[in-house]
Amino acid sequence: MMAFARGDGVKFEPGTQWAYSQIGFLVLGKNVIEIVTGASYYDYLREHIFTPAGMAHTDIYQLNLVTPDLAVGYGRKTTDNGVVYRKNLFRYLLRGSSAAGAYSTRES
Repeated sequence: MMAFARGDGVKFEPGTQWAYSQIGFLVLGKNVIEIVTGASYYDYLREHIFTPAGMAHTDIYQLNLVTPDLAVGYGRKTTDNGVVYRKNLFRYLLRGSSAAGAYSTRES
């Protein structure tokens, strides 16, 4: 992950433009929470956030498991052939991360 974060280099001079990036959240989950606590990011969230808050129907998805009642979002992309809508769930890793992939219910 850190190699990925370093791989692109600087796209523009600081302060001249902006761009959205999830790398900071990936680093927080993998490199800060897991190293400092010794627990996996997923276990840490369950034990210290979801369970104490009573969030019984909240977790981080895994693409190889069925998540009951999971709503799937769509992303919009303009192409030469018009607007295309694609499911955005499969844009992410096999398992959700600290940058994306948590799900919950209204009750939780």
